[in-house]
Amino acid sequence: MDKILSDIKQRVLVYLEKQGIKKSIFFKETGISPSNFKGAGVKSELGGDKIVKILTIYKDINPEWLLTGKGDIMRTNVINKNITDLLQQEDINVLIKYLLDNNTELMQNQLFRKYIEGNIRLLQLEEEKVSYEKEMQKLKEIILKKSK
Repeated sequence: MDKILSDIKQRVLVYLEKQGIKKSIFFKETGISPSNFKGAGVKSELGGDKIVKILTIYKDINPEWLLTGKGDIMRTNVINKNITDLLQQEDINVLIKYLLDNNTELMQNQLFRKYIEGNIRLLQLEEEKVSYEKEMQKLKEIILKKSK
């Protein structure tokens, strides 16, 4: 017997896949039972309370798309513009404050995750560079002492 997902549930799964969000995380964050996406529950529509919960937690979903399938999947004009503007900030404190205030939303955004991962790697390389520079300074001092 084929499983036929309700339209909204099908769009939820499309969104999760597009954003790289695991179903287990989605169920935990929304409080929606996995049984809604299995067995007999797979064919029933989500209740309004569950839809509101999804749209509250995942603010980048376009509500019109979720409910009707019309329009873009993402509210690109809101979320991606804010993140793009944020990533161009010179002041790291603005970035950190925004990250702290919007952690769940940001960490679900692939662009932001890649940005953070890249910056973490840059910090690691900077630490390595400082370490190598210290070692080089020690070697220079040893060479100077031996050449005297």
